[in-house]
Amino acid sequence: MINDLVYARALPESVSLKETYHYELEISRNSSTQLSKPPAGLIEITVPYDGARYFSRRACGDVERQLGGANPARDVDAQIGHLHFAGYGGTDLDKVLDLANHYDTLPIRVPVVCDGLLRPEQLYDDQSAAQISYAYAPAAPEVIPAQLTAELMDEEQFAIPDRLDWDALAKRLARQASFEDTLALSLQVRLALPEQLAAACRIVKVTLGWPTITSLRTLRLAVGGQAAPVRYEPAKASIEWKNVPLAAQGEPRAGLQAYAAPPMWLQIGHPGELYRQAELSGNIELELQGALLSDLQLRLFDGAGAQVKRFAPERTTTIHLKFRLILDDAFAQRPLSPYQSLVFDELVPDDLRLFDIENALRDYGFRIEDQQADQLPLGALRYLIKAKRMEGPAELRLWVLVDGEPYATDRQTELPGGQLYTSTFVSGDLRVHMLGSLPGNARELTRVMNAIHAALSDRFARLRAKS
Repeated sequence: MINDLVYARALPESVSLKETYHYELEISRNSSTQLSKPPAGLIEITVPYDGARYFSRRACGDVERQLGGANPARDVDAQIGHLHFAGYGGTDLDKVLDLANHYDTLPIRVPVVCDGLLRPEQLYDDQSAAQISYAYAPAAPEVIPAQLTAELMDEEQFAIPDRLDWDALAKRLARQASFEDTLALSLQVRLALPEQLAAACRIVKVTLGWPTITSLRTLRLAVGGQAAPVRYEPAKASIEWKNVPLAAQGEPRAGLQAYAAPPMWLQIGHPGELYRQAELSGNIELELQGALLSDLQLRLFDGAGAQVKRFAPERTTTIHLKFRLILDDAFAQRPLSPYQSLVFDELVPDDLRLFDIENALRDYGFRIEDQQADQLPLGALRYLIKAKRMEGPAELRLWVLVDGEPYATDRQTELPGGQLYTSTFVSGDLRVHMLGSLPGNARELTRVMNAIHAALSDRFARLRAKS
């Protein structure tokens, strides 16, 4: 009698574990993130009938000996090894595969006699392969692993880099105010993964639904400050770009490792259609190579019961972030950037005046984030101060540039009897330029800048250079 199960010394070409998580985000004044579908997992095993490396001639001989040269009238499977699972508590695999009652193992069985395999030579002619799959459900992560922030900015705000220099701001202050028919959409993607899940993370694709037929000449994409290609798909009414890597950020904290993609800026020329839309929707597909959010582990054992130590299963996690950016809220929260120029004559520009300016900022609740000094000849002073404070949930940011030149001046005093006395002393001019940024609240930003202006004017009015 022919058994329905035989044993063969073969190996899978690949064992892959894939998990997919779908999140839905609304980016607005009342932002929210939630799972939109139950997480899904899939185990896939591939065994080619190649007669060499995987289902070898030796494996074919194992099958032929056990079949005894007969042509069975029913299907026959060959067991070629098994998988041993660990860390499956975050999935339903125990229920799907009854692992607890089978010592945490899953036999690997492939057909050797079936409708598609009727002749012995088909087991080694390298024309077909066995593909086995098992679906399972991972548990939802306790911590939402992915975050997306999106902002709309006008051309003025888009032009502000993280670290300004004097020439850049001087050119900006000299430029006349005018309407720029350009918007910039900023997208920032971050991940927080358990620190034991070392993974190569990347954005596979970003897709944005686009409200109108668009010429690529009106769109410019920058990723991490570098120009990147963007494509318009008229059939899908969308624009998209691909393959943006994420990098680990610092050391793990609270058991989590942070990852971040470089800032992605989409500069939009002639954005009139956006003003007529209620929302902008899109999807970001993230891929984690070498890690599963469920932390499922497995080992492969061959048909003789020995562990295949050089074998590594393919582990991939895909996270879909389907988002809706509510445009009315985004436009209302656009950062506004007023600026002021203050001139104080007969004031010697030196370190004490910089100390006065920093103290004025601290008096109004600002924290000094960065300072930048330019070394100039003849005692000239150029200095940048970058400061911020929280204004409700938003950041109020200030860039203060100080520009000053000392000079020698003469003063004549008429003494009794008509004699003139000339004295020489050091004086100078001090110019303070303030550029601010605050999402959506120009009135409060202007009030704060005016208050700092008044404090500096009061302070410096008593410090005029004297002979």
